Amino acid sequence: MIGINFISTNNFDLENFKDLENFTDAYPDFQHVVLKNEQELDLLLKLIGIEMPVASNMKNSDFEKYWNISEFKFQEFKEGDFEAFYKKWIEYSGRENNMDEFGSLLFLKIKSSIWNLKSYRIIIKEL
Repeated sequence: MIGINFISTNNFDLENFKDLENFTDAYPDFQHVVLKNEQELDLLLKLIGIEMPVASNMKNSDFEKYWNISEFKFQEFKEGDFEAFYKKWIEYSGRENNMDEFGSLLFLKIKSSIWNLKSYRIIIKEL
């Protein structure tokens, strides 16, 4: 299992990733998701219309790598669209359908329109 953090910000600085405290101070609105592997991340992104770019490695950090997806916008779900997306996610990923799983992805529905207004959309993989 891998820990993935989604962030959206107007100020992206790699110095903020040297330790967890700096990260949480700089990006308090981050969203944490636990996935099986990077292939599952790729599937998740494809289901919301984003092609996963090449990762950049992080040095001297509590994080392993990041993906800059700023050129893409998050899908903004209308009524019922999120539930359809979630059903596809469960079907294609084979993950368990439960409230924890549903809740871990709910930020995509709630925050997408706000996050799309920011300059940067970044995905961070924890060590």
